[in-house]
Amino acid sequence: MESLLGGGGLVGAALAGRLLTTGRAPAIVVISFAVSGAGLALAGLAPVLAVALAGMAVAGTGRGLGDVADTTLVQARTVDAVRSRVFAAQDGAAHAAYSAAMLAGGVLVGAGGARLAVGTAAACGLLAALIASRMLAANAR
Repeated sequence: MESLLGGGGLVGAALAGRLLTTGRAPAIVVISFAVSGAGLALAGLAPVLAVALAGMAVAGTGRGLGDVADTTLVQARTVDAVRSRVFAAQDGAAHAAYSAAMLAGGVLVGAGGARLAVGTAAACGLLAALIASRMLAANAR
């Protein structure tokens, strides 16, 4: 499943290279959260392994899109003097989130199985898309 997540990330990064502009990056971030959440939901609800694998590939595609869009936003919206500190803070926050997710994932798998853990990850991705879309709408005003 992890291999297909990574493979989907390659597809997402390639798509971002074709679709992404600085002006579109905020919307692509929202789309990437939604695509990742939808892919994880598909994987968590899959009746057979092949469907779960396809869901992971979709989730990875969203992740690849989001990684490129996020980097584009940081590069475009930070001044040279602080850009490395912004990337360092972002990377530190990502590592803290990954660590917390690994701990929570283990607890969720132990409590209710892999479907509960993947379903929770899907819900978090879709919630992130909702929050980001509201921020995007607020910035448009």
